Order: sequence, then C-alpha cells, then structure tokens
Amino acid sequence: MQARACFEPCKADLRPHSSEFSQVLMWQVKDEGKAGWRAFLENAHTGQRKGFASLDALFAFLQQQTNDDVKEET
Repeated sequence: MQARACFEPCKADLRPHSSEFSQVLMWQVKDEGKAGWRAFLENAHTGQRKGFASLDALFAFLQQQTNDDVKEET
C-alpha cells in the first residue's frame, strides 16, 4: 500500500520564532520499488503544515528559514 499526499506549496508562515515550536512528521514510502521519505513540518501552535516529498527538500527549507531568521536579527 502506497501513501499518497498532496505536497502543494504552503503560503503559511511556518518559520519558528523564539516562542514557537514546530514538529516534523516523517514516514517512509515505496514508489515504483524505491524507498523514500515524506515529511510534514507542522507549527505546533497553529497546526499549519507544509509537506515535503523528500528529506532533501525538508532540509533545504529548514536551512533557508533559519538563514532568513538570522539575517532579520542582524
């Protein structure tokens, strides 16, 4: 059984701020015999989610978001 999910771009601001928490939900999938991972990043306070079709996409998003926060503070 294969998991299918919609990974549309999310317009919500999911960037963690000093008083907010986010959680990552991950699960393994097999697509055409290849194993991979899917993930959601969820704002624990608002419930807003952003889906990712790979761990690389999740890590790139987190890197970009944390870099943006550092630039805003300086």
